[in-house]
Amino acid sequence: MGRIRVQLLAWLVLLLFAVPAFGQTHISSCQTLSTDGASYLLTTDLSSPGTCMTIRGDNITLDLGGHTITFDTSAAGNTRGVYLNGTRNSRVENGKVVQFSGCVGEGPCARDTGVRVSGAFDTLVKNVEITVQGYDTFGIYMSSASSSCQAGTVNRLEGNTITHNGTYLSSRDGFSSEPIKIERHAGRFEVIGNRILASPQAGIMIYGYGDEGNGCNDGSEIADNYIDIDGALYANPGGIHGFHTPALHIHHNQIVGDGQEGIQLDGARFQKDGALTRIHDNQVDVDCNYWPRGHSAGRGILQGLRLRYTTEYVRVYNNTIKVHADAVDDTLERNTATGIHLTCARWNGSARTGGCTDVKIWGNTVEAVTTGSLEQVYAITIDGVEDQITSGVEIYSNTFRSNGTILRYFDQGTLDNSAVFHDNLMEFLPGARYNEVTFRVDWSNSAAWPMTPSVRDISFGGGASKSDVVLTGGGVSGKRFSLDWTHELHVVDQNGADVEGALVTMRDAAGSTEGQCTTDCTGRCSVVSREITYYRSDDPTRYNPHRVTATKGGDEASLSATVDGLGQESELVLANTDDPANCDRIAAPTGLHRSDRR
Repeated sequence: MGRIRVQLLAWLVLLLFAVPAFGQTHISSCQTLSTDGASYLLTTDLSSPGTCMTIRGDNITLDLGGHTITFDTSAAGNTRGVYLNGTRNSRVENGKVVQFSGCVGEGPCARDTGVRVSGAFDTLVKNVEITVQGYDTFGIYMSSASSSCQAGTVNRLEGNTITHNGTYLSSRDGFSSEPIKIERHAGRFEVIGNRILASPQAGIMIYGYGDEGNGCNDGSEIADNYIDIDGALYANPGGIHGFHTPALHIHHNQIVGDGQEGIQLDGARFQKDGALTRIHDNQVDVDCNYWPRGHSAGRGILQGLRLRYTTEYVRVYNNTIKVHADAVDDTLERNTATGIHLTCARWNGSARTGGCTDVKIWGNTVEAVTTGSLEQVYAITIDGVEDQITSGVEIYSNTFRSNGTILRYFDQGTLDNSAVFHDNLMEFLPGARYNEVTFRVDWSNSAAWPMTPSVRDISFGGGASKSDVVLTGGGVSGKRFSLDWTHELHVVDQNGADVEGALVTMRDAAGSTEGQCTTDCTGRCSVVSREITYYRSDDPTRYNPHRVTATKGGDEASLSATVDGLGQESELVLANTDDPANCDRIAAPTGLHRSDRR
């Protein structure tokens, strides 16, 4: 009996290894998988002169079993390693998809794709290593067969490694060769935890989806990806680049490399019902070396984060952004790198119209550094491109550092002066420094674009100074740059008790009213007052000293105040008033800013 038991146990073990898992079919050739609900396990490496695996049914699983699919061995082009076509709730996982090694140079294997997802929804591509290097090729390319809304669906790319070694494109300015491309997708997508290594263009490209503002894409997520692109040779080389992309959630990505952007969104709009684009907790460290092919906009130009054209309902916070402009040959090059670049204009045919609406940028640490003498670096640039920042744009509570220029206003249109740039730390970095400027304002020559930028409540470090202002460009003397401060006012009665409801007025040295406020139950209120205005071709105007007046019930108190820095407070005593405030004292929450951080 003992021997029989041992023999039976041995047969059972053999059966476990000889029989596929329950419901799983072993396959060993390229084919079309169309049986709904089927699960397949690849048992060997495969190669194909064209497309290898096509999935057309629903609820299909293709497990590559750690094996490699090599596709387009004929170098014919327009083929796929794995093709998910019109399927729902299917998945591909656990293996390698490799473009034929002969797919190099200009021409062979054009428009190949490692994994193609077309008109498919609720799909998953997970733990697949993809390598391509051909002309106009993609690692993963996902798009919809139609533009009809597929609400509630999610396509997910997770844990994949995509290497794109391509060196030729048909269009330098197009979007024709990326490791991951998502185009006009009619449902939500998630790109989570992928590794992207090398690319002639963007690492992750999202192009032209959601134009109807129907909300189908809102909340699509790009998170926890590692993107390393060295030596991108063409235009649009962002680690993450979106074009007409509403309500993306981009967070906890790491983007490094030479010769590429970090994150760029062109036209972050079309959100449904004010849904938000959120960019937060990303790490960007990119270097602007010059590369022989350069970019269409000029050689050696990049940004760590760029928001371009019409930008609406965007929140940017808690990112760490470092950009470098390091020359390969310091005698020939003049590279330009910008930490954050906000451009407010809409591209509409040949005309630019529109602006930025409800954009909040806070809590970021931004550094722009150069080791060359001809390079230009800017920690942040605000660029109107002949248009208008329309409403609700705030840049606050950030740290901006540079050994070049910290803040640059460039070709700005009509600027909403309601504290666009306030409460930031501006600091020069130690070490070799070139062309250090705290504030640089570059106007165009046209008088038709009024420009009145101001900053408010700024802290300085490393030798940066509020008086270090450079104004360039032609035009009208009325073009100006101003420095403002918030002045806190405290009103008490004759016994030193807080007075509520006092009207406080602040006038500048010329007698013009700078602002008014009414005290709350702590006897306090605040007024934003101007210290100085720098003009393009006139002497600066100085507004100190200010006259501060408090009135209540016929009683009046006044004093002279100089406004020239942070944390200033004036106390006014209503000598004939005995009217202490009488209201509940409710502690204000800490760590919050008054701006809406939805």
